[in-house]
Amino acid sequence: MGANQYSDTLHPQGFLDLVGFRLDPWPTWTWQVDEARLEKQVLMLHGAATTVVVYRLLEAAGPVGLELRPLIAGRDRHDPSFENWSFRRQVESSRGLLRMAPYGPGSEVALSFPGGNFQVDGFWFYNFVYSRETERGLDDREDLFNPGVVLFTLHPGETARVGVGVAEVTAEQLAGAEEVERARRAALLAVSPLPPAPLRDRLLGAAAAFRVREGAAAGVVAGYPWFGERRRDALIGLPGLFLASGRAEPARQVLAAAAASLPADLAAGLAGVDEPGWLAWAADAYQRATGDERLVAEHVAPALAEMVRACGQGECAGLARAADGLIAHQGTGRPRTWMNAQLGNWVVTPRTGKAVEVNALWHFLLRRLAEWTGDAAAGAAAATLCDAFRARFPSPAGGLYDVVDTPNGDDAGVRPNQVLAVALDRDLLPDELAAQVVSVVTDRLLTPYGLRTLAPGDPRFRGIYAGGAAERDEAYHQGPAWPWLLAPYAAALMRCHPDGRAEALALLEPFAAHLDEYGLGQVAELFDGVAPHTPRGSLAHAVSLAALLEIGWRAAGTG
Repeated sequence: MGANQYSDTLHPQGFLDLVGFRLDPWPTWTWQVDEARLEKQVLMLHGAATTVVVYRLLEAAGPVGLELRPLIAGRDRHDPSFENWSFRRQVESSRGLLRMAPYGPGSEVALSFPGGNFQVDGFWFYNFVYSRETERGLDDREDLFNPGVVLFTLHPGETARVGVGVAEVTAEQLAGAEEVERARRAALLAVSPLPPAPLRDRLLGAAAAFRVREGAAAGVVAGYPWFGERRRDALIGLPGLFLASGRAEPARQVLAAAAASLPADLAAGLAGVDEPGWLAWAADAYQRATGDERLVAEHVAPALAEMVRACGQGECAGLARAADGLIAHQGTGRPRTWMNAQLGNWVVTPRTGKAVEVNALWHFLLRRLAEWTGDAAAGAAAATLCDAFRARFPSPAGGLYDVVDTPNGDDAGVRPNQVLAVALDRDLLPDELAAQVVSVVTDRLLTPYGLRTLAPGDPRFRGIYAGGAAERDEAYHQGPAWPWLLAPYAAALMRCHPDGRAEALALLEPFAAHLDEYGLGQVAELFDGVAPHTPRGSLAHAVSLAALLEIGWRAAGTG
């Protein structure tokens, strides 16, 4: 094998024992052992469940051996694996290819390694300990099966490529992976309406990770590694993920699908009470960006009209238009706003009553419905809601109540939801009160990475999102800062401040370093609400990333 032998482990939890990281444009590590210096890059084939790992021998006195030990779990992302009799140890190997199906059909894994040799071992590694799971109060130990060793001999300047996934990857696919990925990313940048700006290219490239099935019924994965598709996240993130990226057709598909499913789900109590407003908001942004009036006329407006009718006639579970014209809701066994943490039967932030952002969104909905269809009743309902909103929501302490008419009275906790009353349009709040809201939010809730979900000093405040599941859920919306809220905050700045556009763009600056510190090239779900504002939650969150793109899109005048 040559004078020296070096090893690496292909591990379900990540890649180990490497230093000297950079991201240009994908994760790259280098490591030095004796006289040899090696580099490793990791990228995924777009549209395929395959990860490509590229090893390059940069410097060495002569040929060296590279030993790779794949460790197989055969599980989903939540449950650790352990040695068991059901695990199938059989390995099918041929030149440059290894196949296994540890639990039969549906659990296939393929390792492609052109130019390498495979030696069968077949034994278990026991008791891996995962420190992040320990921190989160989850099962943190696991056994992993090693079917054998892949061996390469490399001379200085030579490359070894490995494909790991559910299907075989050809040598040609592996050899061209970097070129194909560069071309794909260049194409993404070419269709975006965003002008060149710091972070633009990296954010646009990252946005593609959340868009799925763009050629058919497009959707949005809410975050990695734990979340699936979520309609609310798709609507909130639509301007950043689709419109700022120049992806009008999949945006249309997302809106049409939401319009088709939302009325029935709202009536059954299965949808968030804010989702109709987010549908109207996303559709309005889409129509303004594309000029496509047909989508609204044929899909969105009829869905909105049906939900307004059902809400007004008491046909929506736990949701109704109150006598004063405001929208009131009950939990119906689960939380109905975006602040939806729940521990068993305990809803951490129930917000039952008339929530500030729900009413701001429904006001926006009613105004757009009247504008799009000429529905005078919708216009009258919007005016009534506006009058009631101005009468009920201003708080004597400054800013707006978070929820009024709850079972326990009015909730004066300072939360970021009030900023939507300023951001959505200019008609809900007079300028003086809008400026007061922005001032309160800036002074009490703004952090470098988002808006706190509750102001410090409130007895319910939990500034650190850590610990076991119960501790994290208790804190989820009680103080940590969420980046997605920066988009409506930026819109409020641009309404209320003379230098609002410059202030909005300045909100992006702290994320330049963050893109390399947590989920590589991505934005975290949330951050601690107290310094040093440690990133937490999902490593890559759709609406967090979308908010940054939306800020750039609107500040540039393209949205």
